[in-house]
Amino acid sequence: MKLILIVMVVFFVAGVSALDTDNWQRLNFGHVIVVDGLETEPATIEPGVAAILRAEISNQGNEFTKDIRAELKLPDEIGMFNDVSQKKIFKLVSEGSGVMEFSIIALPGISEGIYVANLSVDYINHIGEERNDEYKISIIVKSKPKMYVQIEESDVYRGKKLGEISVKFVNNNVADIKFLTVELKESERYKILSPKKVYVGDLDSDDFESVDYRIKVKGNDEVLIPLKITYKDAMNNPIEDEVAAVLTMHSGKDLGKVKSQTLRNVIIGLVVLGVGWWFWRRWKKKKRREKY
Repeated sequence: MKLILIVMVVFFVAGVSALDTDNWQRLNFGHVIVVDGLETEPATIEPGVAAILRAEISNQGNEFTKDIRAELKLPDEIGMFNDVSQKKIFKLVSEGSGVMEFSIIALPGISEGIYVANLSVDYINHIGEERNDEYKISIIVKSKPKMYVQIEESDVYRGKKLGEISVKFVNNNVADIKFLTVELKESERYKILSPKKVYVGDLDSDDFESVDYRIKVKGNDEVLIPLKITYKDAMNNPIEDEVAAVLTMHSGKDLGKVKSQTLRNVIIGLVVLGVGWWFWRRWKKKKRREKY
């Protein structure tokens, strides 16, 4: 019985030793350097604006590692910004960690989207064996669209308060706008006589579109034209915003409407006089023939 117990203890100790040996081999001769965090700051970068790509590296082995070299391989659309693509940590003790930062920049003419970069990490463990690990990171290039709004044309003025206004929407940023919808909001200053909501569609960078509304204005002061816009950015994120344009209520004289109307009346009067004179001449000739 004692012999059997001794044999069982020997086998148990041998098994535990084998497990510890395997674990020891894994921790000390395996890929013990791990990249715990790989991110950009800010999380999304704008074309032409510098950003930081940060890699947090830790040693999860039981022994030290040394000569830890990280090389950042960027896509063609993104480059280094006053920085080098290779960084080095001389040594990391067991459970030690370090941070490597790379200054990068998206080229000004880059299209918005997701770009993949590679981080290659080489290091030497405590017995002189070299290891290599490869990591990938998605770099999101995106900027917030900026909308400029103004009244492009209007036939509404103090002498004519019923008419159409044309609102111009300009995308004056590098970000594209998709599925743009414009809605004219209600106001006490005017009555809307046309559909309030208009679908515009896509509005690329440095492009513009116009939307027409028919309104009846109350009063002679400037009129604020509030608009609700909804669209999606390049990453298909829905965006809702409110913008406004100002309708200046000029007088008819300032716009040349009075002068034009007077000139039109004069022309009409001359035409009427000319037609009347022509009929009068014909009538006189007819009377003269009847007399003779």
